[in-house]
Amino acid sequence: MSSSASRNLLSNIDVYGWQEVEDLVLAALVLNANMLIIGEKGQGKTWLATRIMQAVDLVLRDEGSGTFPVAQLDGHAANPQDLVGYPFPPDDEQVRKAIENGESPEMLIALSPNTIAGCKGVVIDEVTRIPPNMQNRYLGMLEEGVVEGRELAVEQIIGAANPVSYSGTEVMDEAFADRWRVRVQAPSFLDMPKAERKKAVKAQATDLNDSEPDLGAAKDLVSFVREAGRAYTQTKQNNLPKVSDYVVNAVSLIDKGLNGEIHQADISVDIDPNRTTSDIGSRRAGIIMDNMFALHAVRTVRGETDTLAKCASEALSSSLVHDLHADDPVPTRLLEGAHDLHKGVLKSEQARVRSLVEGLEDPVERVAKAFQLRLPQEDVSAYIHEAHSELSNDEIKRKSFSWVLFNKLQHGDDELASMVTDSKLDLLVSDVRDLISVAETMEFTDRAVHPDHEAIGAIGDFIGAVDRLRQTAEGRLTLAIAEHARRETDSDSANVMSGATVAARKYTGLNSSVETAENNVEEMIDVFTDLSRDSRALN
Repeated sequence: MSSSASRNLLSNIDVYGWQEVEDLVLAALVLNANMLIIGEKGQGKTWLATRIMQAVDLVLRDEGSGTFPVAQLDGHAANPQDLVGYPFPPDDEQVRKAIENGESPEMLIALSPNTIAGCKGVVIDEVTRIPPNMQNRYLGMLEEGVVEGRELAVEQIIGAANPVSYSGTEVMDEAFADRWRVRVQAPSFLDMPKAERKKAVKAQATDLNDSEPDLGAAKDLVSFVREAGRAYTQTKQNNLPKVSDYVVNAVSLIDKGLNGEIHQADISVDIDPNRTTSDIGSRRAGIIMDNMFALHAVRTVRGETDTLAKCASEALSSSLVHDLHADDPVPTRLLEGAHDLHKGVLKSEQARVRSLVEGLEDPVERVAKAFQLRLPQEDVSAYIHEAHSELSNDEIKRKSFSWVLFNKLQHGDDELASMVTDSKLDLLVSDVRDLISVAETMEFTDRAVHPDHEAIGAIGDFIGAVDRLRQTAEGRLTLAIAEHARRETDSDSANVMSGATVAARKYTGLNSSVETAENNVEEMIDVFTDLSRDSRALN
């Protein structure tokens, strides 16, 4: 799937204005997790749930792999029989046949319009209006897919609810609230981008309720969720130890804060002494972990370099349900404090190493350090781009920087061939062509030093090598090692060419040693420092 196709997956199935929480919705789909969408009336909560399930059904039918039947329940009106149907006894003829076949007569089931038996998707509207005596009836379905002893085929449950502060709502039983694994705050209509508001109004006016989503958009959504599911498995394997540490530590601190046991100025909060909310517990801690992994997987598939730490913060706040059963949310200050205090365990070794590079002020030194520390190709490419940008007003230094890179390019390092975009390569070749032009036309009258034609030939060979390498399968080349010995000199163009001539001439006798040195960045720096020192000695 293209990166553009992975954007606005909900808008593409006619659910507008949900971009800010789209990743969280997708994470819930990756997990097949019970998702509760909370928001004001008229925000499109039920429409979102229904449209997602329509998209899944459409794709399954198109693939010839079945259907995705959906039951839609009105939470405050449903009763237990609505969930599984109404039992009634068999007639005499049915009893007789059962006995003749050596079977026990079984009760028959009369299905109601709301029956969820045989359905794979369930949309429950008005969740916070479900009476307390009915909430217990939903526990089996939400936890194990079982109601009244009957096993269901349910794969995805999405609930829509008004805040418990609304008139007529019911504070949830704690066990019922705990069965919702992901909570999503519906965006306010007025907070949506203007363009999205217009689309939402147009969709309502067009009355899309009886239509299906676009098949291509539905396929994009289902394909994305499947790919993110595979990424979820991988990110869980790679990050389980440190995510476990983070969740255990953060949850422990939150529990202590709720019990009034911490008094750090930055995270302590005033807690009602009559508060009866229980601790988060290991079950909810496990849910937080799963939501972290799923959210990170979604963003990985999008091609984003989102850190686990950012996903952790969002997963933490979207996984807690205290306000649903006690109308008493975990204070934001406590959540943020617990996260900030323990997010360090999520920092990858790569991020730590990257910080060593970013701590350097000189852009050329950052490139050298990035190669030395063997950072990923995309990171090195970014530092090279930064260096060229920052040196745009220092032509001498930029040309020196580009000149030194020729040695690496001369060898066509396949491993690094994709680090530099064609635009950077064009800039490098332009710099070297400028050097050739200077060499062919300039005479150094003060020392009677003329251009070294052997050096000019070497540079010409370099450009030829570049042209050949650009046509390889990779199609991209790399800038390699930075020559930083020149960064504080005020050499003019003649001096640069003088140094380049000496360096190129000396290089022709250093092929073997330089080739060996390519595996050792520090040694390479020393080589070019010597070359630069020799070039300055001519002036």
